[in-house]
Amino acid sequence: MAKSTKASITAIQPIELDCAADDVALQMTRWLSHLRAERRLSPKTLEAYTRDLRQCLVFLSQHWGGRVTLAQFAALEASDVRAFMAMRRADDIGGRSLMRALAGLRSFGRFLEQEGKGKVGALSAIRAPKVGKSLPKPIQMAAAKRFADADERAGDTRDPWIWARDAAVMALLYGSGLRISEALGLKRREVPLPGEGDIIIVSGKGNKTRMVPVLLY
Repeated sequence: MAKSTKASITAIQPIELDCAADDVALQMTRWLSHLRAERRLSPKTLEAYTRDLRQCLVFLSQHWGGRVTLAQFAALEASDVRAFMAMRRADDIGGRSLMRALAGLRSFGRFLEQEGKGKVGALSAIRAPKVGKSLPKPIQMAAAKRFADADERAGDTRDPWIWARDAAVMALLYGSGLRISEALGLKRREVPLPGEGDIIIVSGKGNKTRMVPVLLY
């Protein structure tokens, strides 16, 4: 870390924490200043990291029965971290929020190690929580039709053939359920002429082919 940056961080007043000792509050302030000045994290991310670390320190102060010191935090055990994550999970916190909380704690731990304030090895021993995968939601037919509506492109400076091409691709994606790579990979010979069929043969993942109906709306 550059000397000028280090000096500016040192001059900042430490965050006040009822649950932690002054040395923790000072390093937390320096860490947040580092993230803002060096890492250029967004204000929302900094706010979330601050909230997550505060919640962890509050939990640890109750867990250990006293204000958390820097030495205690550096000696954090994996069971302590798991207990904190379990508490947050009990509050009906989602997997993504837990992942962000763990990422913030690990960032603070790395900062302490870089500053020579100890190595919080327990944080790296914790697996990130699983995040459930949600299925993509289809768009409504009315919204799909607007992609091909010329009136929606009033004032568009692109050549008409370009937005006509884009509208045709969107209509094909919506009507046939193709992946974008499959639609763009179609050969002219694979697309039937008007009135000569409504089936196209598509090459998908693993170079596997399948027959797909072309639905008009």
